[in-house]
Amino acid sequence: MGNFEEGVLTLSRLMREGYDVPLCIGDKRSNCLKEFCVVNNLNYADGSMVKEQGFLDMLDYYKPDLLVSNNFLYLLPGYVLNKYKAINLHSSLLPNFKGRNPLVQTILAGEQKAGYTIHYMSPEMDSGNIIIQREIHISDLQSSVDIMRILINYQPQDILKSVELALSNFEGIPILKDGKSLDIENYREILIGIDTLKECSRKLRAFLKPYPLPYVKWSGMRFYVHKAACSTENNKINGVSLKLKDCYLNLLEVSIHGEVGFDSKSFLCNMGIDLIGDGP
Repeated sequence: MGNFEEGVLTLSRLMREGYDVPLCIGDKRSNCLKEFCVVNNLNYADGSMVKEQGFLDMLDYYKPDLLVSNNFLYLLPGYVLNKYKAINLHSSLLPNFKGRNPLVQTILAGEQKAGYTIHYMSPEMDSGNIIIQREIHISDLQSSVDIMRILINYQPQDILKSVELALSNFEGIPILKDGKSLDIENYREILIGIDTLKECSRKLRAFLKPYPLPYVKWSGMRFYVHKAACSTENNKINGVSLKLKDCYLNLLEVSIHGEVGFDSKSFLCNMGIDLIGDGP
């Protein structure tokens, strides 16, 4: 079960190691896994059916020894997990940063370490016994995408080791304490006149595609920030400069839809927004 590069790399490695994969399950976000299955003559199903009775019937037909999840959109129902053993790769050092976009949460919290956890799936999200954790040190210059690019290189081998442990009935290590988590929607807005250099830098490092983009509010509208820099210097030559608390946000590319970024000066001028001064 999975999607994008993480899911395809995991599946490819398991196949090359000789594991029989009778069924692959993807989701609506991308056709990456589906296309890989077509090329390799693998059975594929859409993950939106995981909460339907038909999903359990399908598993009962194939009778898998283990379910393996990497970057899968949906939670599995408890009645499925009560019958079938399942493991999942979550991109944080559990118990911290459960839920969606854990790498974004990690940067926003100012952590100096990042990583992922491969754990048994349980009815409670990201709460099952830990099988393997991979930890790396991160700097104040690395973005969420930088960290993702590093971690993805370790995932196939760690998934493979976790599969071996799970099939040998390794029970894993229980999560005995609560961790911290952030609601990233509370951090996406870059607050003009309020955010500090540190806060702005973390938001720009955390919120990059494929993750949600940050935004600024100007003239009553929300402008998504595709490309920007924050600095103590007021640099208006290459973009639009907005005054924060102790620094300036230099907007280079923005949009109002969030898909394609446009040159900030030209776009905002064409919107009829006055660019004189240090912001709204």
